[in-house]
Amino acid sequence: MRGRMSMITVFSAEFQRNFGLYQDKALTEPVAITRNGRERLPCPEAGLIISYAYL
Repeated sequence: MRGRMSMITVFSAEFQRNFGLYQDKALTEPVAITRNGRERLPCPEAGLIISYAYL
């Protein structure tokens, strides 16, 4: 089993201002978007999604 990968956590307003940056980061590592201190949208890394598609 692989070690747990750290997830980038970003506020929703910050995500909106820098969408392109976090879109690129989500290709290589998980990104979680928070609103009012709660995780609203966890985005797993793209490679993980693709590997699940081929299972």
